[in-house]
Amino acid sequence: MRSRSLRAALGAIPAWVWLGGIVGGSVALLALESRAVRFPIHFIDELVYADAAKRLAAGSAPGLDGGAYGYGLVYPLLMAPLYRLFTHTTDAYAAVKLVNAAAFSFAAVPAYLLARRVARSGPALGVALLTVLLPARAYAPLVLTESLAFLFFLLVVLATVRVLERATVKRQLVMLGLGAVAIETRRQFLILALALPLMLAVAAAMERGRPVQVARRIASRYAATWIALATTTVGAVAWSTLREGSLAAGLGPYSVLWRSYEPAAVARWAAYHAAAYGLTLAVIPLIALPFGLATCLRRDAPARHRSVGVATLVLVPVFLLQVAAFSSTPYALDRIHERYLFYVAPLVFAMLARWIDAGLPRARSAAALLVAAVIVALPLLLPLHGLVNKVVDAPVLYALGYEPDVATHNSMPSSFQLIALLLSAFLALWVFLLRPHHGFVLLAIAATTLALVDIDVHTQIARGSRQLETTTTGGHTGLRRDWLDRAIGRTASVTVLYLTPPPTCATRNADTLHAVVAYLRLAFFNSGIRRVVEIDPGLAIDVPVESAALTAGGRVLVHGRPLVARYLVTDARLELAGHRVAHDPATGLTLWQTTGPARLLHLPPGRSIGQLVCGSPRHSPDTG
Repeated sequence: MRSRSLRAALGAIPAWVWLGGIVGGSVALLALESRAVRFPIHFIDELVYADAAKRLAAGSAPGLDGGAYGYGLVYPLLMAPLYRLFTHTTDAYAAVKLVNAAAFSFAAVPAYLLARRVARSGPALGVALLTVLLPARAYAPLVLTESLAFLFFLLVVLATVRVLERATVKRQLVMLGLGAVAIETRRQFLILALALPLMLAVAAAMERGRPVQVARRIASRYAATWIALATTTVGAVAWSTLREGSLAAGLGPYSVLWRSYEPAAVARWAAYHAAAYGLTLAVIPLIALPFGLATCLRRDAPARHRSVGVATLVLVPVFLLQVAAFSSTPYALDRIHERYLFYVAPLVFAMLARWIDAGLPRARSAAALLVAAVIVALPLLLPLHGLVNKVVDAPVLYALGYEPDVATHNSMPSSFQLIALLLSAFLALWVFLLRPHHGFVLLAIAATTLALVDIDVHTQIARGSRQLETTTTGGHTGLRRDWLDRAIGRTASVTVLYLTPPPTCATRNADTLHAVVAYLRLAFFNSGIRRVVEIDPGLAIDVPVESAALTAGGRVLVHGRPLVARYLVTDARLELAGHRVAHDPATGLTLWQTTGPARLLHLPPGRSIGQLVCGSPRHSPDTG
């Protein structure tokens, strides 16, 4: 009796209250988790977006150290007011992480609205919960586009579903406008230029009629979309050709992906990502996918069901093929990229909700058994080693113990594969054990699994952040991370001058790594870095670096001309002609103010200048 009363009381709470609790709880938890991530871990991407936001806040064009930007502008434009509002970049950094947390969490709202079209409010709320528990929540503490892009992508899908239900001109324009915003947030979404027309065509083709009638229906019903897409395409081609010389060049950093692809390689990487995707979604939703789709795409299915089904039918394979194609190129570094595939997960969750709401039809059939067996066995498709390098690229595989760096390869199953198989089999088993009216338990099991994975992924992200900062500072506290801005203000222009240790330096590799990470820390938490100059180039860093030479008198020449900069940052062991403004013991960097051409003092006679920076600067006599 009491349990019935409790269920009745919980059922009386409006769905919007539950949804608000899911969003609010997610924001609060992510904000708390973000406090443990005090240092960016995914360079160079985080530096690119933070630098773009700082430059936009200062009223200048984005572009790291004078280089071209080439990425979407929506994310840095939304972050720029934070860097303008807060005096210190460290405070703006904390605010950016909070905005990311809110953006990721609010993605539960369009996810719920999509699921609500195919299921009752209970299962739809389960979809909202699964959405905020995706391992991709680990990206919220990072200055990356993923969290905001996730929200915009789901809004585009929701707008497209509304167009499929009733294709008014207004709805089509909203869909196209949101699509443009999504693409300008994350260029990966250029695939929507293919996927959106494909969804419209598939939906119209599923209606009865002869091919000619279907073609006319597609042309007339979505005329506003075709006109807008044609106009945009012609404009983009003309702009890229006239300004950049070719359409491919207009893609900026992504122009290298305008190439031919090997079908066999794409197929292999599609299999790898399908194997990883089952684990990313806690197996159960992927088992439910074909059965939920079947109920949505029936001839007699309501238009709301069919529209979400069409979106799922098109977007899931399109994104899988896109990621597989990218991974087949040399630029993907032979890695699994879970971070590019999680966007369509709420659509898969919606199919699970539909299946549950329909009473789990065919849950104990031979077809269900076959689907479950294939998905459980998918991890066996993955090579034993080598597809995971960073927790950011593949958080779930990393959390499950996939071995990224193993020298000896053998044919025996790895511990990862055994764990993955056992976990997949355990999760799949519930599909066959539960009765139809207990389908909500599947949502609970999937949510619990994702939550447990999230804990480990967050721990890995926080640990990586601490380790990278320790690599930079060696555990020394030093000045505040925005010490440069505090010393000379955020509008001053600063040049960074590096000297690479010679090959004879026993600690050359460690010194170079320290120099790279120290620069990244300096540039991320300060606003004035405008130029990087290096004597004897050797830094492996993805920012524009100018090569410099040193005269016998210590003058620094760039392109044959004296280097002139009012403020210069150097290794503490290099002394410049000028005034020492500030020094950070944690990184071993010193800020100098000069009044003329840059000149190094006290050069060692008969000794390589590079020997001055051999060894950790934190232990030099200057820094104690």
